[in-house]
Amino acid sequence: MLKNWIGIIVSVPISSMYIVTWVLFLSAAAMAQATADDGHSTARTPSRESMLEIIARIETDYVDEISIDSPDIERFLEMDINDVLAELGLSHQTRYFPPSAYRQPPVRTGRAGIILTRQGDDVLVLEVLERGPADRAGLRRGDHVFAIDGVPVSQIVYSDLSTKLTGSVDQPGEISVSSGGGPVVELALLRSPIDFPDINFSVFGDVGHLRIRRFGEHTLEHVQSALIDAGSRAESPITGLVLDLRGNPGGLLDQAVSIAGLFLDGNIVGSVRGRLGSPAEPLRAQRGEALPGVEMVVLIDGGSAAGTELIAAALQEDGRATVVGMRSFGSAAMSTLIPLRGARDGALLLPTHRLYSPAGIPIDGQGVTPDVFVQLADGPDNPLPARPEPIGGTDGGETDSPEDPQLSVAIAILRAH
Repeated sequence: MLKNWIGIIVSVPISSMYIVTWVLFLSAAAMAQATADDGHSTARTPSRESMLEIIARIETDYVDEISIDSPDIERFLEMDINDVLAELGLSHQTRYFPPSAYRQPPVRTGRAGIILTRQGDDVLVLEVLERGPADRAGLRRGDHVFAIDGVPVSQIVYSDLSTKLTGSVDQPGEISVSSGGGPVVELALLRSPIDFPDINFSVFGDVGHLRIRRFGEHTLEHVQSALIDAGSRAESPITGLVLDLRGNPGGLLDQAVSIAGLFLDGNIVGSVRGRLGSPAEPLRAQRGEALPGVEMVVLIDGGSAAGTELIAAALQEDGRATVVGMRSFGSAAMSTLIPLRGARDGALLLPTHRLYSPAGIPIDGQGVTPDVFVQLADGPDNPLPARPEPIGGTDGGETDSPEDPQLSVAIAILRAH
């Protein structure tokens, strides 16, 4: 019975507390250590016993049916594990983590204070943490990113970009960007032990803006508190809500489903399915809508993935919200973390299930198509303001209009209703 899910970049089904332990121990620093300069996981070929287990689990549990012939098995036993995964054509979500990802002592994690997103083939700055390393280095929303620590972003798997920006505290970094169509420049930054909060709530006149950056253990209660606090502080009732899920890579699926339930009042949020022909496990929201009658817009972009895409699809298909922005990432394969020989040989992260919208439409590989397309930046020749106004905080602070083209369109849609 599928009861709870947890995730690193994609979500992971929990079948025992043992698996929970290993997932939680993969800290951001460990993920960074386990990632090589080319943006792919490093690997030491595990023991023959573990290699055989990996091959067996791929044949029996991988989300798409794969058959491996005996001659190939013998050949794979002599190969690097990442070369094996690549030759089998498995999705980028399939990862091998070496033992060092578990055995390193806890370290303070340093971050750049930046959230990146994808727009077509481009990587853009979506959000910069005020007074964080990226802010001090001069990065701004809408900047085009070309390289991180000398590695071109075209050579980095998108889901690894945040890992590349993570390291130890005070570790120097370098990011190559172009702002407003200008030349590409190298900006130096010093990683710091800071991070964005999982949510922010602000008010633009009669429209609330709920920004959710990830689905962590306490995100639901943070959202509930923000909505209650906003209702008590507002001079006049909020008539519209922008649910901003841009750049949100997912996280805890049960949190995403519960947050969807705040706006769907007991309806089906979606379903989880394994291999073709396996029964679907419905995901149903709890009853009790938080903002009945309040018009909604959901903001998504190329960095919105997994549980984020599930929420957007559910609200769109239900007619509860208009979806604005860019097509989402299309990464909704749920992965199981499999320790090898008690993690003495590391672990395998293997996609075993996929998310489907309430209408049964697959999200993985397709993403969610917005009702209204709006880009974050039109391109190098059409820049955003050099220093956009920060988008509020959790204190419910009011401002009239944001300097953010996607958010501005979302607010305009709500006010036109």
